[in-house]
Amino acid sequence: MRNVLARIVSKVSKSLLVLAGTVIATAQVQAQPAERLDWIDPARLPRFEVASIKPSPVEWRVARTEYPPGGFVQQNQILGDTLGLAFDVSRDRIVGAPEWIWRERFSIDGRMPPTKRPSQDRLLMVRALFIDRFRLQYHVEHKDADGYVLTVAREDGRLGPQLGRSNANCSNRRLDQDKTEVGDDCTVLFSYGLIDAHGIPLTILRNIILGSVDRFVIVSPNLAGDFDLKLQFTPTRPGVRLEDRAASADGGTNVYTALREQLGLRLEPAKITVDHVVIDHIERPAEN
Repeated sequence: MRNVLARIVSKVSKSLLVLAGTVIATAQVQAQPAERLDWIDPARLPRFEVASIKPSPVEWRVARTEYPPGGFVQQNQILGDTLGLAFDVSRDRIVGAPEWIWRERFSIDGRMPPTKRPSQDRLLMVRALFIDRFRLQYHVEHKDADGYVLTVAREDGRLGPQLGRSNANCSNRRLDQDKTEVGDDCTVLFSYGLIDAHGIPLTILRNIILGSVDRFVIVSPNLAGDFDLKLQFTPTRPGVRLEDRAASADGGTNVYTALREQLGLRLEPAKITVDHVVIDHIERPAEN
């Protein structure tokens, strides 16, 4: 009897050890989630009341995107970039798309229904436009990847001299499509190597600097809300590594150093889960 009990105890102990090892291993490889892409039933997406889609003439050189009250207007934009806008993802997070969507340019003019709608519905309407007019079929895949978390650099949590929380409450003021003119205290000015912004979430900063780093970036939950900031840096070739952050082609300040010195932020390497839009089918729209 004593030997039987000993064998039972031994088996239970081994099982607990295996279970504990599994939990520990899972904790070690668990990735931090990036912004999730919610799959929305196409039938429930908001839609433009009327929309025009036309291929752009090859001789056109100027491209623009505008958000007039109650509308969405693009001229001469690469279709793949518009698709990324509809899902709020960068190019590298669109998988399986045919080559022509990164080559062909279209002009789109969409008008929202006259009833008041949140301004964020615009991009959901663009997504619906792809489904209805481009016969888009897609699904979302979650993939673990090496990335960065944009977080506060100082242990005491203090921000840098050119970053502060905004008092303008811009996010709430942008909710109504009839209030797109929100004033000078809710603006983003971006030129080569300069970001001067007021009342923006740091996801916008993240989107701008992605071209100068080698991994996808997520923003720490501790940095939610709207901020005022000014960042100056020397843009580098796409994909410059964190290990090479001290180097700059013309001796300027690279984005890693600028984030730390000017904004008091750092890019912390981490495993993250990145959502990808996988294109199952897309076709050119009929003339309209």
